[in-house]
Amino acid sequence: MSVHTGARSPSLKSAMKPLWDYVYLGFWIAGLMVVGDLFAQHYSGAKDIKSIKWMRTARYASIGMGFIGPTIKYWFNIVHPWLVNQQQNYAFANLKEIVNVQLYLAPTLNLGVVFLSNLSKSDCAEYTEQGMREKYISVMESYYKFWPAVHMFSTFVIKPNSKLFFANIMAIWWFTYLSIQINECFEGCEYSSET
Repeated sequence: MSVHTGARSPSLKSAMKPLWDYVYLGFWIAGLMVVGDLFAQHYSGAKDIKSIKWMRTARYASIGMGFIGPTIKYWFNIVHPWLVNQQQNYAFANLKEIVNVQLYLAPTLNLGVVFLSNLSKSDCAEYTEQGMREKYISVMESYYKFWPAVHMFSTFVIKPNSKLFFANIMAIWWFTYLSIQINECFEGCEYSSET
């Protein structure tokens, strides 16, 4: 008779759930990034479906699926419960979470997006570092002008049942802006593929 008579091993379904959560959020973010990139291309002059640069959109979405989605899921699995459990006051716990997102998660995500987008497009090593620095600083300046206010508004003004809708609309707007920013060519560097 087995020593573990009463204990059951976890089913495959329950063992795969954490992985599925990462994959699901990756696909969700990729979808938001696709919509944002399509808006950005429309803003940049793509008038019909034939003028859309689908490889650019696929590259952009792959950053969301492989980097942003899993990073955000990891952040919420590890850091979010710790922050919430540290404080009993709802307002202070949310304010602390917003500050931590702005200080730690945002710079990491934006640096990753700028780095991965430059890595996937640039064949000029000498301009990669300079371009990344310029784009990263520009993205972070814009981020800090926009997202802290959005987080505060979402946390303290938007009703709980509307927060997801509001967050997705703001994410599409941000991904549109980010796509425009990271797809601008800086002088002197030709990209190896169409952007």
